[in-house]
Amino acid sequence: MPLNQLTCAMHLDQPVFVNNLQGSTIKSSGIIGLPETLEDCMKFLVIDNDPAIIDIIQNLPVDSPPMVLYTSSPKDGITLVKLHQPEFIFIGALLDGISGIELCKVVRQFSKAPLFISSALDDPQILVAALNAGADDYLIKPISNRVLAAKIKASVRRFTTRPL
Repeated sequence: MPLNQLTCAMHLDQPVFVNNLQGSTIKSSGIIGLPETLEDCMKFLVIDNDPAIIDIIQNLPVDSPPMVLYTSSPKDGITLVKLHQPEFIFIGALLDGISGIELCKVVRQFSKAPLFISSALDDPQILVAALNAGADDYLIKPISNRVLAAKIKASVRRFTTRPL
């Protein structure tokens, strides 16, 4: 995943700041995008084996660049939700050791942030299970950049007082 801005690579609560060069990548848990003040940024959390959604989030037309927390580990994802209280959560449907739907149920015990589950499976039963588990939307991959951006904006309007 190419990045083109200053990056904060992070292993849970121990950040390590790195200047990012064009074409460098982050392959493990990390924070992507670092605005001037962390209070001004909108925090997104992506818990997925496929970090492609990060590029879409980074390029949202917003006043302040978003901070994107990323992990492929469900356990680390739970910790990141508790530590950073993201304002938006994306969960992949297929994770190591737990389904995205089960992870959604766990996250819903302590977070009311808008939560999307994404999957390559276009199955109405899985969609219903995801929504019943507490997801606000179920996205079928591949996800259109424009559609995802519109869904994020709509959810942000409903769930936060932040301007977009």
